Amino acid sequence: MRRNNLKKENLAGIRKKRRTILWMAGGFVALYFIFSFLFSDLGFIKYIKMRTTNNKLKEDINRLEDENRRLKKEAGALKSDPEHIEKLARERLGLVKEGEIVYQYNEK
Repeated sequence: MRRNNLKKENLAGIRKKRRTILWMAGGFVALYFIFSFLFSDLGFIKYIKMRTTNNKLKEDINRLEDENRRLKKEAGALKSDPEHIEKLARERLGLVKEGEIVYQYNEK
């Protein structure tokens, strides 16, 4: 019954307040979801960091696999290729065959 006694201006004011409160509540909910989307443990910023780390790890894996293949190839050559062994002995150890003459140059 009291509702009927309210003036139209009062009713309009009450409705405006309710609408304002609903908009504010909706705004807070929207801000919460935006904040959660960006900054939570599973948020967008965390996703970008994890994707960057994933790409770096993939590059490291590819680089290490290439190095592993190269080392396996070199190990196979050291086991079975006498020319490769001789080349390494000459380059790294400075060994020479019997009867060879070694010429050394001093660089200044």
